[in-house]
Amino acid sequence: MTGTLTNRQIVSLEHARKIRGLQSLRPPHLRDIIQTEMSARGWTLRELASRMEGDALRNRALLSHYFLHPTGELWLGGIIADRLARAFGLSTDVLLQLETAWFSASAAPTA
Repeated sequence: MTGTLTNRQIVSLEHARKIRGLQSLRPPHLRDIIQTEMSARGWTLRELASRMEGDALRNRALLSHYFLHPTGELWLGGIIADRLARAFGLSTDVLLQLETAWFSASAAPTA
């Protein structure tokens, strides 16, 4: 699909940022990546929740809570990350690594 990132592209973007010496730049929050992917695919939150494994209403409630919570207070968690990854055709590890990268960069002291 046009406008969406593959696992390889996400890892490549992270690698390119590192080799250019831009480690100090904070990576995007996973919430922003998910919303960008939804927009690129023309999906609403309801559409994404229905594409995830499990109960669509529960998925939608969990995603709504995740999106509305202040950035940096909630971790996605393995089960929801797995469901999201399957819906987007990505690996769970990539989503969790992106989230971990954001939290690590947020916790790192600024120079």
